[in-house]
Amino acid sequence: MRKFSAPAPFLRFFSSLLFRQFGNMLVLSAVYQSSRMRQRLPLPISQNTIRKLLDRTIKVLTSVAPNSPVLQTDVSILKKIRESVLHQKPPRASRTL
Repeated sequence: MRKFSAPAPFLRFFSSLLFRQFGNMLVLSAVYQSSRMRQRLPLPISQNTIRKLLDRTIKVLTSVAPNSPVLQTDVSILKKIRESVLHQKPPRASRTL
């Protein structure tokens, strides 16, 4: 009988999702900042929407960042992008999701 080792594949899958979400937020933030690119979107993105998406992504990445120096850097980058795009500092993260 073969042993089932789910944690390693699951962690790799979860990590790849987090890295993809970080990349998605980079692209979305860049599009939001460009008036030319924003016009090409099928649906408009409001400042409130981009704020919520950035805050949610920052919150999730912050919760797992202590396990990954790369994710810690990603959180730092997204916080700087949030300040640049929205001219606001992100809210202080709580310990719970």
